[in-house]
Amino acid sequence: MKVIGSFRLTVLALTLSVFLAPGSRCFASITYDWRAAEHKVPGDLCDTADRDFDGFRYQEKIPHCKRNVTVETKRAVAHDFGIFDGYEKYEIDHYIPLSIGGSNEPANLWPLPVPVARAKSDLEGKIHQQVIAGELSQDQAIERVRSWKKFLQLEE
Repeated sequence: MKVIGSFRLTVLALTLSVFLAPGSRCFASITYDWRAAEHKVPGDLCDTADRDFDGFRYQEKIPHCKRNVTVETKRAVAHDFGIFDGYEKYEIDHYIPLSIGGSNEPANLWPLPVPVARAKSDLEGKIHQQVIAGELSQDQAIERVRSWKKFLQLEE
């Protein structure tokens, strides 16, 4: 009986290790809930001490960082959100976009499904134009970005 019990435990352990292995098909089928994940992204602003700082922009003199997110950083961010496979389905998005003063720090990055990221990017482009025109301050622009789901009618 002990041999059978031990055999069952071994089979169970092997099954779980295959299921939980980062590259396994089973693990990849776990759904990433980007709506629930948003609370994990505080956002982060560029400042003059940032290694990617490249000057000030707009009438408000908003610090700007050039885009600089390595593949390694993108992968680490995806892993932090439980994505270990199927990277091509996601875009590592700047929660606060660089165009209104966001940084490249992991605290400002999160994975979004590509179609959702594209829709958010379109909205960010409109907000960016309002900042350029002096119609929105950085604080107002960030508030609009933070409530982006409402503007895209994705909020429940």
